[in-house]
Amino acid sequence: MDNNNYQPVQPQYQPQPQQPQQPVQPVYQQQPVYGQQPQYQQPVYQQMPGQYMAQPYVDPLLMPADEMSPEERVSRRKKGNLLCFISIGLQVLPYITSGILSGITQSLNELAGSNSGLSAISYILSLATGGSYIASWVLMIIARVKYRENKFAKVLMWVYIGLTVAYIAAVIILIVMCWYIVKDCPG
Repeated sequence: MDNNNYQPVQPQYQPQPQQPQQPVQPVYQQQPVYGQQPQYQQPVYQQMPGQYMAQPYVDPLLMPADEMSPEERVSRRKKGNLLCFISIGLQVLPYITSGILSGITQSLNELAGSNSGLSAISYILSLATGGSYIASWVLMIIARVKYRENKFAKVLMWVYIGLTVAYIAAVIILIVMCWYIVKDCPG
């Protein structure tokens, strides 16, 4: 045997014939809507071997209003309106309580004869006023986002925006008036 003519044998790889990949085709099946008779079709995709395809999740809060049952629409409208009424109450609450509490603090100041109690109570009132104002905006935004079909939340949003613009305009006018008055003062 002559080892001089030995050549190593290279393995021969033959490519596997590739099967054409078929696009996933939807298969429409009737899906029930919240325990009622099926009203619409939702595509359910065929599962390819070796692949996992999950059903899309439809959040009931984001479901279009025309796909909801009448009971759900009424329930969602009531919840949205409740949030809006609480928001209005929080918006008005500082104006009501400030008048009542200012009378109480004035009476306490006359009885005690010092301003230390007055400053503490005014500090608490200012915190409550700011917190109530912010909470009213937060509740309005929650009602607007969570219950999109609620028209009361939409109107309330525009009323709050209009009030904020009016407050800003009033502050600017007050600053300009003070500047104009101070400008004419000698000294």
